[in-house]
Amino acid sequence: MFFQLDSLCSGYGAIPIVNGVDLQVAKGETCIILGRNGVGKTTLLKTIIGSIPVTSGRIVFAGKAVERLDSHLRARLGMGYVPQGRGIFPELTVEENLRMGEGINQANREYSYEAVYRYFPILKKRGGQKGGTLSGGEQQMLALGRALVSNPLILLLDEPSEGVQPSVVEEIGSVLSALNREMGLTILLVEQNIEYALAIAKTCHIMTKGRIVDCLDEERLRDTETVKRYLAI
Repeated sequence: MFFQLDSLCSGYGAIPIVNGVDLQVAKGETCIILGRNGVGKTTLLKTIIGSIPVTSGRIVFAGKAVERLDSHLRARLGMGYVPQGRGIFPELTVEENLRMGEGINQANREYSYEAVYRYFPILKKRGGQKGGTLSGGEQQMLALGRALVSNPLILLLDEPSEGVQPSVVEEIGSVLSALNREMGLTILLVEQNIEYALAIAKTCHIMTKGRIVDCLDEERLRDTETVKRYLAI
């Protein structure tokens, strides 16, 4: 399996948040994890990328156990990460922000600036502008572009629809679908927006209380009682 989590556990100090997550993602697959706020989605992604240590379990990526590697080494192996809140450098220009993505997937020295500009032409237009002056949607595009510059093998995204106007959310969803379809990019995305998730993939894993508890197809995700049970506040 290209990407796999086996009984993965992590948390903050003595407080457990991720409680035995099992997940498999095939190469070229788009995998969506849905869940309400506070169920551990962000902590899961931070654990995968290495900013929160694993307390037990395994992370296997491209045939290699990576759970003990530092986050920068995981990035070099090909993990691209777009955090919640985007994490751009507001005082750097758009072009300088994009260059920060060159540390991802260092086995591949071919940078894809033209591909980034093709999918997000506004970034080329705004190249000399400081990142902090962009709109929320443009900042999300910049964060995505930075992660894509070095052709990652897997793209991890934390709620890319959050705080972004609906038209831009739709555009970003279309780009993610195109990246998966045209470039074979493997995508692991966490969300709480059902419609956005279904625009990208037709099945979604459900996370509650730090665990993956179910996998729902489109029909079940549109069932009111199912949504209430898993996703209602």
